[in-house]
Parts: sequence; structure tokens; C-alpha cells
Amino acid sequence: MIEWLHPGLLAAGAGAVAVPILLHLIHRKRGRKIPFSAVRFLDDTELPTARHIRLRDRLLLLLRVLALFALAAWIARPYREVPAAASQLGDGPASLVLVIDNSFSLLYQDSGETRFNRATAAARALIETFREGDRAALLAVLPTEGEVGRLSSDKAELLRALSALEISYGRPDPSAAVRRALDLLPPTEGEDRRIYFFTDYQRAGWTPLGSLSEESQVPLVLVDARKTLSSTNHAILSARLEETSPVRAESQPVQIDVGNFSERGGEEIHLALYDGPELLTQGISTPPPGGVEKKNLAYDAGRKLSPRGRIVLDPDDLPLDDEYFLILRSRPPIEVLLVDGDPRPIDFLSETFFLGSALSPERAAGSRVHSRTLRPAGFQSEDLKKVQAVVLANVGAADLGAAGWDKLRKFVEKGGGLFLALGDRVDPDEYNRVADALLPAALRLKLDVSSQSFSRQAGALHDSRITSLDLAHPALRIFGKGQPADFSRAAFKAYFLTEPAGGRASSILARFGSGAPALLERSVGKGRVLLWTSALDVGWGDLAIKPVFLPLVHQLLYYLADALGDDTGLSYTVGESVPLRAPTGANRARIDVPGGKIVDVAVPKGAEDLPVVFDGTSRPGFYQAKWDGEGRMDFPIAWFAVNLPPEESDLTPATVEELSSLLGINAVGVGGDGEEAGDPRALFTRHRREEHWKVAAGFLVLLLFLESLVGALAGWRKRKS
Repeated sequence: MIEWLHPGLLAAGAGAVAVPILLHLIHRKRGRKIPFSAVRFLDDTELPTARHIRLRDRLLLLLRVLALFALAAWIARPYREVPAAASQLGDGPASLVLVIDNSFSLLYQDSGETRFNRATAAARALIETFREGDRAALLAVLPTEGEVGRLSSDKAELLRALSALEISYGRPDPSAAVRRALDLLPPTEGEDRRIYFFTDYQRAGWTPLGSLSEESQVPLVLVDARKTLSSTNHAILSARLEETSPVRAESQPVQIDVGNFSERGGEEIHLALYDGPELLTQGISTPPPGGVEKKNLAYDAGRKLSPRGRIVLDPDDLPLDDEYFLILRSRPPIEVLLVDGDPRPIDFLSETFFLGSALSPERAAGSRVHSRTLRPAGFQSEDLKKVQAVVLANVGAADLGAAGWDKLRKFVEKGGGLFLALGDRVDPDEYNRVADALLPAALRLKLDVSSQSFSRQAGALHDSRITSLDLAHPALRIFGKGQPADFSRAAFKAYFLTEPAGGRASSILARFGSGAPALLERSVGKGRVLLWTSALDVGWGDLAIKPVFLPLVHQLLYYLADALGDDTGLSYTVGESVPLRAPTGANRARIDVPGGKIVDVAVPKGAEDLPVVFDGTSRPGFYQAKWDGEGRMDFPIAWFAVNLPPEESDLTPATVEELSSLLGINAVGVGGDGEEAGDPRALFTRHRREEHWKVAAGFLVLLLFLESLVGALAGWRKRKS
């Protein structure tokens, strides 16, 4: 049934039809009959000209009357109400759940407008159509604070929650969002129940819902937030530092995966690696259409760099995934001072001979250690400003003197590294007295495991080989990554036993088979101290002539100098948990997260050896963990990077039919290439109204054209006659 939006205008237009009729009657010419004998035989003959004039006038009158009728109909806006479409609501009360896709793919710039803005605008238009009795909940695909997780009739509350909704960066689970929406819509008699899902149709992340009961079957309306159906995007999917020799200062290779999610290929994309604002290296990537290119870059790691590396692509319509955060590895050279407590005329017999050889460029090509050797007497006059680590090899307590030990303590407290290797010149009581502020543990007696009497009495209980190594420690982690780590080949003849650590903030990094500590660590001020309970020469063992000795001493010295260059800062994905190893003595961590927020994480008591799990990786960027404990703030800083989930960069869309089949639910698409195309912000009326004013306007134009044509033909005939 045809209805009129402005029926009064229709009535006025109908009344206006009388105007041309009256004008026609008024201006009609009537001739007077005069008998004339010459034409009396023509009385019954109608002149053709008069007949044509009457026909023309009546036709013009009809056309003008109809034109006025068409004009009135056009102005009155005729329409017809038709049953509501799948996306629209009827007149009864409605219970709805609005699900907004807030994954970062919705930041795609679509003709200057993000798809997220289009999605929220469409949801706002739907909320504005609510009537009394309607209820709705508002959910996000990636749950955030401020969701309306219940059916509410408060339109203002829904609009506030929609305005506060923000993009999240984790892995979306749209099927889980649909499941949550279904749980909010219990069967209710007489209510229109349905789910509106505002999305970019991205295929990634959808999974089957499983079997649904008949009561749970609710129509799913997929509202397309795209303005253009095609999307092109390139992104950095991953990047990693390749393994290199731990002792070499060389270029550091980086392997980068660049994805091209479009049908076009062969385009050159600029790729650059930065250390903060400083450009380290750059290149060109040409990923194939719909594929991934593995691009290799390399940067100079032989100088001090910050951990904050950024890989950047030329920006496109989704610029967020054109940046990747990477913890850089740098290996600058270090200055190490070797103090030989037992120098000999024959170098082979000196305490530091094997250590100096292992650190020399001739033995370890590309070694980053610049070492110098001196006797204890020269230590007091030595300038330590350019030294990062000091090694005391079998130096007696009296050899340095009180001033030397005080100088060494201040050096460590300011951030220097100290390596203490023992020997036969070490008196445990004297060491405990003068070096108590530096020792990780007090020394006890020397244990000679090579003597026959010891072997007969307890040799089986005191294995003289290293059997336990803390491979989670930064200095030793490399030996758990395929590097030569056969410490069992090295046998020891003697080593010192130590007292329990007690109140000292120390840890044991390696043990002998007997359980006695072989390597201990202690933090002093801003620096570190490592205690090797045996000697560095071949008098107390043969470790110095084993292959593992060279990488071991390099790793320990790099660690002491805070120049290890190991990739301890790993890369994680948004939403992943990060295990953090707390340094000895730390009881909490203050973690700086992107955006300026600081999160406190406590180290559980009694679980100091277990990793601390951090679950706050909600944003991409660099995270910095600063440890604190026992009034100290001088623990080493832990860095790690968090990046976007790579699958979100693939904007390949799914069809309505695919999603409906996958979910096992009745789905209909609107606003895109689905059943009801158009701007989604104009889809949500309570009834679908078919407008017919365009038909009236077209009919009016046709009538005016015919009226002009008839008038022109009449004029042509008159001129011809």
C-alpha cells in the first residue's frame, strides 16, 4: 500500500490541477456563425486545421494536468513499508549484543578514514534507533575495561562505552566474542534477539563454535566496516639476530621477514634499522604478491649501542605493522687489567700466562678484550678510569696492601668488574679479613683432592670435575646453545671450600662433583665480583688447556664489564607472558611499559631461583625491568621487546558464507558485498521503507518533455502551412 510522507502537499497539488483546466476553458475561442451562400454546401465538412488545433489543445491540457499530478506526488514523497530486512528490527522489543572488532587491523586507512571509526559510527547509528523496551550489551573482540557486559536499556550508557572503546593489539578471537554474546542472549518470548558484529571481515582468528542448541541459535549480522573491499598491506612479520661468535667484534647479521598481503608484487620497499634516531643500516625489500621475503641486513656491533633497535618500512595504509622492535646486540671492546700474583721468569709457569694467551688476538681472532698484565706492586699507582674489569690471579692479601684493596672496592662499587682466582699464595683468613666487602663467600681451607690419603678416604664423595653449571645465567647461557661446553674433561687437583653465603647477596654459578662451589657471584654497588675457587694456571688443574677455557673466560670478562652482547632481551608478542630472572638479592621489579606506565612485580619469597612472570605485555614497544632489593637500585637492567601478532597483518577477507558455515550459525552480511550493500550507518531503521519519489520525479520529467515536444510540433506545422 502506497503512503505519503506529506499528504497535505499531495492534496494541494491535486487542487492545483484545476488551474490549467480553468485556463483552457477561459481562453478557448468560440466563433460566431454567419450564413454565406457560397459555402452553404460545406456546412457538414470539418476543416482539418481546426481538428488538429482541438486535438493539440486537449493533449497539452492532459499533459499539463498529469505533470501537476506528478509534481504533487514528487513533493509528497510516496513510499511503501516492506518487511524488515535481516539487519533491521521490527516494532517489538529487541535484545541485542553489539560486538565491535577492536583489533589493530581496523586501523587500516580506508579513503582517509579508519575502519574502526566506520565500525563505531555504524554501531552508534544502531543504538540511536533503540526504542523503549530495547536492551543491548556492548562487547569488544579483545575485551577491555568499560564494556557493557549485560543487557542494558540505558542508551546513554551504551553510547559512553562505545565512545571510550579503543584499539587493542593482541591476538583477536572473534569466535570467542560471538560465544560471549550468545551467553548474554537467553531465550525470551516475543523479543527480537540477534548479534551485530562490526568487523572488517578479516579471515584470521575465526574458529568453529561447536554444536549449538536450537535455543542458542541467534541471527548474526556481520556489519562490514570497509569502504573499499580490496586491501593492500605490507608488514614486518618477524626479525631476529643471527648467532655469531661470542668473542668476535664483527658485523651483526639480522634476518627480517617482510610480508606482502596484496596481489601486486615486485614493488621496492625501503627497509631501515635504527638505534633510537641513529640509522644503522638500510636496504630494499621486494616481497612477492601474497608472500614473504627473508631479507638480511647487518650492522656494526663493535661499538656501544642502546638496546632499542627499530626496523622501519615505508608506511602504507596500515602503518602500525610497518615498525618492528628489536633488542640490539653490541659488542664493544673492553679494557682488562691482569694482576699476576706469582710471576715467573718462564712465562709458561706464570699465573696469567694461559689467561693472557686466551685473550690475545693471536689465540682468539677478533677478541674484543684488550688486556695488560702487571705485578701487585704496580696496582696502587694504576689508573683504573679506562678499565672495565680487573683479574687477581693468585694475589696474596698482603700483596695489594690495605690501600690497594680499598681502591679495588671503590672500583667495583662504581660499576667495575672483579675476577678473583685463587692459588697457593692465598691465605683464607687474611682474605676474609681484608676482602670481606668483596668476597661472595668467606673462604675456608684448601682441599687437595689429588693426594692419595684424600682419595682413599673420601675420593668417591668429592669428584674433582665441574658437574653443575647454571646455564640460565647470562654469562653461561651460551654453553646451553650448542657451544662447546664439555667441562667434564677438565680435572682439578685443588680448590678452596667456602662458607655458606649467609647474609651476602651472592649466588653459585658452577659446582664441583662434590657439591662444593667452583664459581660464585656477588653484586657490590654497581659492579660485580666473580670468585673462582681454584687457580687459573695448570698447577691446580688442567682447565686452562681445554677448549672450553677460551670461550669461558671471554664470557665471564664480558659479563663483568657489562659488555656481554648476548641477546638476553628477547622479542615477545603482545599478550605473551615474559619470564624474568631476578638477580640475587632483588625482591621486586619496576617495569617501564610503553606509554609511560610503571608496573611493580614482586619476587615471591622462597622462590628466588624461579623466574618472575610478567603478564602485562598489552602494547608493542620496549619494556625495561629495573630490579630493587635491600635498599639497592644498582641491579642490571633487563630489556625485552614486544611486537604485534603477525597474523593480524594479513587482511584477506572471509565471505559471509564461509563464516556462517564455520560457526554453524545463521549469518547475514550488510554494508559491503553481502546481501545488503550500502553504507552501514544507514542500515538500521526499524522498518525498511521503499521510496517511490524517484519514480514520480522521472514521470514528471517525461511529461514535461512530451509537453515541449507537442508544442514544438504544433509550431512547426504552423510555419509549414
